[in-house]
Amino acid sequence: MVAWTNNAVNHYWQTTMGLTAEAKDWLTTVQGILNPGHFLEMDDDTILQINRQTNRMRYGPAPNEGGNLVQLMPIILPAAFWSKLKKSVQAAKHYNWIDVPITPGIMALEPHVNELSMVLNIQEEKRSSGLTLAPKCGKQITFLEYLSLLEVWLADNVSSHPSKAPLAYLARDDAAVPDAAVLVHNQVYTAEGGSILGDLTLRLTHNNAAFNEDSKRLLSALVNGLSNTEYASTLEPFKPTWDGRGALIRLKAQFAGDQMWLDLKNSSENTLARSWNGSNPSITFATWANTRRQAHTKLVQCSSHINYQVMTEPTKVESMLKHVSECKDPNFLAGVASVKQSSDPDTGLSTDFERAVACLTKFCPVADSAMKSHKRRKTTANIGSMMAANGQGNGLKCGIGKSGVHLRWYTKEEYSQLTNPQKDELNAYRDDLRAKGKQHELPGLPENMKKKGKKPNNKKQEGKKQKKQKTSSSKAPAVYDRDALISGLLAKAATESGKEKEATLSCISSMIGTDVVAETPTSTPPAFLQRIVQN
Repeated sequence: MVAWTNNAVNHYWQTTMGLTAEAKDWLTTVQGILNPGHFLEMDDDTILQINRQTNRMRYGPAPNEGGNLVQLMPIILPAAFWSKLKKSVQAAKHYNWIDVPITPGIMALEPHVNELSMVLNIQEEKRSSGLTLAPKCGKQITFLEYLSLLEVWLADNVSSHPSKAPLAYLARDDAAVPDAAVLVHNQVYTAEGGSILGDLTLRLTHNNAAFNEDSKRLLSALVNGLSNTEYASTLEPFKPTWDGRGALIRLKAQFAGDQMWLDLKNSSENTLARSWNGSNPSITFATWANTRRQAHTKLVQCSSHINYQVMTEPTKVESMLKHVSECKDPNFLAGVASVKQSSDPDTGLSTDFERAVACLTKFCPVADSAMKSHKRRKTTANIGSMMAANGQGNGLKCGIGKSGVHLRWYTKEEYSQLTNPQKDELNAYRDDLRAKGKQHELPGLPENMKKKGKKPNNKKQEGKKQKKQKTSSSKAPAVYDRDALISGLLAKAATESGKEKEATLSCISSMIGTDVVAETPTSTPPAFLQRIVQN
């Protein structure tokens, strides 16, 4: 430990801890606590005993009375002192566990001691709650994915060691503790550890009384997580001694060697090399961006096992923009330009991958097209429900295909509103009915278009068919009471608002080929509705 000068000691007790000179002398001479280096020998019970002794009467030599003992007033220590003392004892022990010398500078309450106390108290709360459920490996999770989940679990659960270190200290590759390190300037952690808990993970020795208990916990997690998998047999030699760390090291060597991480790196880089041009109706920009997000996460995992430099945030954005350059949609290109031009390091989209993704998602032409298709499908559904309500189209009781298309009969105008995938699925459905001789069972098919019975196979039957067709042709063609339907839709719109009203008006627009606005009168149908549309 770095030597504490008299001036440093006096400043610490009186300025940092708020003691009077008399109280400081009492602690140093009677209790033997000369400086924070002696905090390593203290615990909560020790602090309690000191507290009790401050309330007792004491005796000492009276001034100018020849050294005779007289009764003195009890030592009174400020109430805030005890909280400061507990935090400082905690801090001193933390520095000792990570092998950092206890100097006056790092024992300042702000920001060092208080920050340490906050983090370690959270760890204590986690430990009191017990271990969380360990991850499981299975058919849907590769071993590398399981290993990554296990690393998260180890980092999130607390050791039984008094340091409150994460269980992750068990899993570091090198059991040896690195040489003594220095804290980052004005921080409470080393550059190697990167955080308070990172230092404990990296620097807590395995030669401690709690190590064996922690290792048992790790083995239990491995046994439960790998049960009924090909990896379970690897654990058998380690069960008699409950050597969880040894089992984990063996698993990594067998199933998570450098080559596997290299393969994951290569596959992730291949994902990042894929471009998006907005031409595939099934792949939105958000979907494509999410694959890149997952690839970035995997590469971060790889960097912990192999030598790999992960992308910075600006580099992520730059790479993403490069791989969308083939998109020709003018709105999306405008979004790309806005990202490029926003270069402010604090608020600029070009320096934040997630913010850039959120911006470009709003301009995605595929998502916009999908939204329009959704509105068209909603329009079709509303038309169907109104036709059923008005006794039109035989009730239109039909199924819905994977593309969202209603598997029924459509008018020419309705059919033109369908997307190509919907048309393809509808035509395939019709062909299937035709192959089964059930084309007349197409939901919503008008009566005059139904063809019942078998195909004529002799002249007599053919003659009957021709006669029937002649008779039918002499009848007036079937008409579709479109005017009544539109009037019903207008009445429905008059009772709606917001998106529901917009959808209903869209139904009317699709039927008449003219945009209908919210101000369209509903009491009397306009002139363009005064017609009958033949099918």
